[in-house]
Amino acid sequence: MNKFPLHDLTNLNDADRLCYIRYWFKENFICDNAGYKLNIYTHDGTKITFKDVKYNHAFTRENPITKQREIDYVRLRSLHLIIETVNLIGNIILKTSLDNQHNKIRRWYLNVQTKHTVILEKTNRGEFIFISQYYIQADFEFRKMKNFINKP
Repeated sequence: MNKFPLHDLTNLNDADRLCYIRYWFKENFICDNAGYKLNIYTHDGTKITFKDVKYNHAFTRENPITKQREIDYVRLRSLHLIIETVNLIGNIILKTSLDNQHNKIRRWYLNVQTKHTVILEKTNRGEFIFISQYYIQADFEFRKMKNFINKP
């Protein structure tokens, strides 16, 4: 997968940037130019579905001050890593278990070297739906996630 072309955003305002990002994301993760759905799978062959929502967790984050969703350029730079991470390319550890907070079966992938995290949720059909991806910046948060994934 190609990296996101950040240089294409230089002369756009925020609304146009978000439109361009959503269009690129849709073309690379949801359906191709001809409108055919893209099939993206995990390392064990389970299909992943990506939703086309305005403030997708793949490329936006919540501003801690305003509590509004905004474009996250760190996440944009790592969009191409989602597929690598769920296919266990690199030093990846994973865990599939019940998320007590949401009462759903979720799968967490963590690249130990880059601290890149991908979270998927299992659907009733046995497939996964993409929830979020991000980098863990604080060391204590990384240790906490690593301990969580390594726990049985």
